[in-house]
Amino acid sequence: MQNLKLFLVASFLISFLACNNNTKVNKDKGILEEAFNYHTQAMQLEKVFIKNQLQLVSRRNSIQVQGRALTDQELKWLEDEGKVQLGYEEWQKSIIEVPGFEHDHDHGEHGHHHHHHAPSVNLTAEDMLETQKALLDRIIELNDQAKTLLK
Repeated sequence: MQNLKLFLVASFLISFLACNNNTKVNKDKGILEEAFNYHTQAMQLEKVFIKNQLQLVSRRNSIQVQGRALTDQELKWLEDEGKVQLGYEEWQKSIIEVPGFEHDHDHGEHGHHHHHHAPSVNLTAEDMLETQKALLDRIIELNDQAKTLLK
């Protein structure tokens, strides 16, 4: 009888813990799906940035080959453009994949554009979501800065 009670209590605890763990796994999966959605948006906006970046480089090259002293306005533009380029390089280095979705996104036309992701980090689902939101916000900011420079 004592063994039966022990068995029932142990079975109940195991079932309870398994259900709680399943609930957390399902919640985390939903959060990670949302994080991946932000990651995908950021990768799409990176494609827009790269198009703008090509125009920035072209404008930078045309300014730098003037054969005369640059105006204060041109010097300021070059400084601002350099900050945008540096910001983009830093952004690229900080990209991390969402666990479970590492190869579930398109790298652009013909799959030729590849970015290098930061080493895998151990984040909670909530922290991964916040990280992906911040990465999206940063590429939006960089795109806005590039567009301002191209006016």
